[in-house]
Amino acid sequence: MKNFKYNIKLNIKTLKSIFEYFKMNEKNTIVKLVTKNKNIIEDAKEYIYNVKEDNIYLKNIKFEKLYYYLSKNLVFNIYYYKGTEENYDVCIHTRMDKIYKISISNKYDLNKTKEFLKQYKTIDIEYIVLFVLIIIGIIIKILNG
Repeated sequence: MKNFKYNIKLNIKTLKSIFEYFKMNEKNTIVKLVTKNKNIIEDAKEYIYNVKEDNIYLKNIKFEKLYYYLSKNLVFNIYYYKGTEENYDVCIHTRMDKIYKISISNKYDLNKTKEFLKQYKTIDIEYIVLFVLIIIGIIIKILNG
């Protein structure tokens, strides 16, 4: 397995494009929601195939339907597995508003995948602003003695 940790802002268009690249769809993708939210269990009961501790596993769910459930119930960590959780070709881990990590099997060309994902890579402006403010604070502290 190869892992990629890119700073990719999460939005429907980007996620859909990445799913298309890896040929992921509701028939071959398992969705793992890391939550204890009982409302999701009740809402999505027709798609649930397993519930373990803090995880709800969904199968054969259209992504549009999933986002409908997620719009009503907040889930911070979601894993999308092409295959099964134990034996997958692709795993996409989303956290809050970012695609946190993508793991791929040897079936995918490493260089082509890196090149494809590079177009979605972003820089967090918040960190740049924070760094600039720290530098300004240090300069002011030095000038004031």
